[in-house]
Amino acid sequence: SQKKIFELLHLPQASYEVLKEVSDENLKALLNRHPTGLVLKWSRMGYDGKGVFIVSSPAQVNVGDLKKFIEEGQRKSALVYAEDKVPFEHELAIVAVRSVSGEFKHYPLVFSKQENGICKKVWGPATNFGLLLELEQKAAAMARQLAENLDLVGSFALELFYTKTGELLINEAAPRVHNSGHYTQDACECSQFENHWRALLDLPLGDTKTTPYFAMLNLLGPEGLSKKDGIHSLPQVSNDIALHWYEKSEIRPRRKLGHLNLVADSLEEFQRKLSRMEIFDQTWMKGLKSGI
Repeated sequence: SQKKIFELLHLPQASYEVLKEVSDENLKALLNRHPTGLVLKWSRMGYDGKGVFIVSSPAQVNVGDLKKFIEEGQRKSALVYAEDKVPFEHELAIVAVRSVSGEFKHYPLVFSKQENGICKKVWGPATNFGLLLELEQKAAAMARQLAENLDLVGSFALELFYTKTGELLINEAAPRVHNSGHYTQDACECSQFENHWRALLDLPLGDTKTTPYFAMLNLLGPEGLSKKDGIHSLPQVSNDIALHWYEKSEIRPRRKLGHLNLVADSLEEFQRKLSRMEIFDQTWMKGLKSGI
């Protein structure tokens, strides 16, 4: 549904096709049409790396694996479609907010890093790390166009690719508060969560200006580990790094369990705090695995 909306609004995205036949012959033809790679996606029931099958080397992929993925999606009543695999330079995101009466604001464009299809780290503003302001303005214009045409109200996000050829493409939209905007809890006067309520209640939207530097790091359940009450194994967090823990009843592999936020006034301070955040994450996961 999103892909069709992006088409109607002439918003740039990777080319795609809906898959209907799953015979070996049709799947081999599909691979031949995408010699540099493709990504299969379920049209529903897919998130955090689920419902996505990435093919980097079409000549080496097992057609049986493709068929199994497609048939599983179809059992979930999901259309399955194939996109060109985008050769991106950066993965980016932008969170924006629109009120009932049409007031629109956006937070800065940010970098994001994925691990196995799940957001692991977000940092920005992207323009303070060398990305052109023109790209942020372009991303914000896309967000505004989408929100106004769909009459979206509340906070929402666009996930984007900045390609090696200098294009800005929409990967997908999330019509809700979003993981790529969790940094706003500590880096902004008005977070995406508060602005979501302001938008719904048609109050004036809050300031979306951020600190000079910020980052968010997701705490994900380690591979191969399921257990109850991981809160007891959390190491001590320094006072200048914010821990947001979700109090989930069970730790499962790759499950989002909490996140860390940092804010900084200089690049040196940012790098120092980011290093401490990453050490915290590693220490926590080691503690989980050793049963501490």
